[in-house]
Amino acid sequence: MGGYLHCCTTAYTPDPKEALESLQAAQLEKYDLTTLIKTSLAEYQEAFDATPENDEYGLHDYYKGVLEDIKIAASQPLPTDFQGRLDLVRGLCDSGEGVGNILDVRGIASKDNELFAAKPLSPDDLLEKFGSNKLLSADADFHAGKANECLGRGESICFPLYASADADEPVEWCFVGVTVD
Repeated sequence: MGGYLHCCTTAYTPDPKEALESLQAAQLEKYDLTTLIKTSLAEYQEAFDATPENDEYGLHDYYKGVLEDIKIAASQPLPTDFQGRLDLVRGLCDSGEGVGNILDVRGIASKDNELFAAKPLSPDDLLEKFGSNKLLSADADFHAGKANECLGRGESICFPLYASADADEPVEWCFVGVTVD
C-alpha cells in the first residue's frame, strides 16, 4: 500500500515555518486528546491481548511498551502548550504510519528529499514542476495532485500561492505531502 496525499493551505507569512506551525495548531484543535488516549489504550490493549508472548516478531513486547507509554500519558494532565499537544498526538499515532496529515511534518527542510520536513520550492523549482512560478490559490488542489507525481513517502513540499496571475504578493502557503503509509 502506498502513502496518502495531504494538502493544506494557510495565510502567507514570509517565514514558511511560521505558516507550518499555524496549520498544525489549527489541525491540533480538531483532536480530542482525552478520547484519543482512551481509544489508543483500548486498541493497543486489544492487540497486546491477542498477541502471544514470545511471538516471533516481538510484537507482544512492543505492544507492552506502547501500553506502558500510553498509561503514563493517561496518568498526567493533558498538555496545554502547542509542542506538548503535538508530541502527544504524534506519540499516540506512532505505529509506523504516522498521523496521516500535516502533523507528520516536523519542520522546514534544508535539502531535497528530507523526510518529514517540507521543502520550500524556489521559483525555478515551481517553473520546472508546475510550468509557472506563480501558482494560484484557486488551483491549489490541482497543484497538490501534480506535486504528488514527484513526492515519495514521507516527503513534503511547500510553495506560495497567489490570488491572481497579476498579483505581486502571495496570499497563501500550500503544504503538500505524502504519508509514510
